[in-house]
Amino acid sequence: MAINKAIGFVGALALVGCGLVACSSSDSGTTTPVTDAGTTRPDAGPVKVPDASGGGTSDTGAAAACIAKDDISGYTTPPMYAAAKFGANVCTQAQYGAFIAACVDSATAKDADCQAVQNDAANDTCFACVITAEDAATGTGPLLVDAQGQLVDVNRVGCLEHYKAGCGKAFFDSGKCVDYACDSNKGGNCDGAVTAELQSCQSSAQAGACKAKVTASQTTCAIKTGDAASSCFAATGETTKTYLSRFFSLFCGGAAAASDAGPG
Repeated sequence: MAINKAIGFVGALALVGCGLVACSSSDSGTTTPVTDAGTTRPDAGPVKVPDASGGGTSDTGAAAACIAKDDISGYTTPPMYAAAKFGANVCTQAQYGAFIAACVDSATAKDADCQAVQNDAANDTCFACVITAEDAATGTGPLLVDAQGQLVDVNRVGCLEHYKAGCGKAFFDSGKCVDYACDSNKGGNCDGAVTAELQSCQSSAQAGACKAKVTASQTTCAIKTGDAASSCFAATGETTKTYLSRFFSLFCGGAAAASDAGPG
């Protein structure tokens, strides 16, 4: 499985705070994931990628009206990704660094370099762990891609489920509900929306039609700062390179420790 760098990936993962998700913090010191909205799809029209503020997308198309759906009766939870498998110990930090430089870092990434690093046979075993299909059975790696090689998601869902049974599922459901209410796919109610519009729509959906699912995610996960599950997200101030290297190593670099033992 390979990833196509040029569409929806380079420079897309500038992670801050809780990562590529909307989060809420309570006075009790918890940091709870709320939604996984803003995924990239192959039929999404103008290229849309997660932006640096978490959630949301940036795009190359014209602005469009983007108002959250009040009626989500047509929403059904899609099959969830498989629970993450940690500690494969098949990669090195050097391999992560080469991949991030060639395929992710906006200052250095180039199409040719991204394909070259993935075509290097020496990286086959490592990248087979890092890049897996968005599939309920096999999507166990840190990066999930569709059949066209486009990035669909960073596998925080599987990571959360690994640490806390039920958390990943609730997180996934709330995020997909928000995706449904603010559909940025071609022909959707937010097709062509700019970042601010999509973020506003997502906030409305979280407080409106998807509130029950968002609340269920908060209640089920209830992640406190410093909990093992908090490692699924970028820490405040953590750079994209540092976060991805650390996140990848949970799955593929043998970094799983005693605290990593979870239900996955």
